[in-house]
Amino acid sequence: MTFPEDRKHPKDLLTLLESFKKGLKEENFPCKDTVIITYSENLILWFLKQVRINALKKEDICIKLYCPDGEGRKWQIQPLNDVGELTEDWPEGFFEERIDLLWGD
Repeated sequence: MTFPEDRKHPKDLLTLLESFKKGLKEENFPCKDTVIITYSENLILWFLKQVRINALKKEDICIKLYCPDGEGRKWQIQPLNDVGELTEDWPEGFFEERIDLLWGD
């Protein structure tokens, strides 16, 4: 399990992700089941783009969110389609600050 944006400059993070993507195509790559925990919308968007440009398959990625549900919190899978688009909206509370940063008072 890794938190990539904790210790990486954004440009270095992209280099790391490109190496990871390259490794996924290798037969004996030891990190195929890596869990990447992130608070970065940019990191999620990078993975979605890789599916859109056919550099990764949607089966290579599983986006799970830890969301409130009336009884606490639960894991929720955020499905995506073959062209790298999320098939459901982000749950309330995820990446909402983006709208405020772009359009807020």
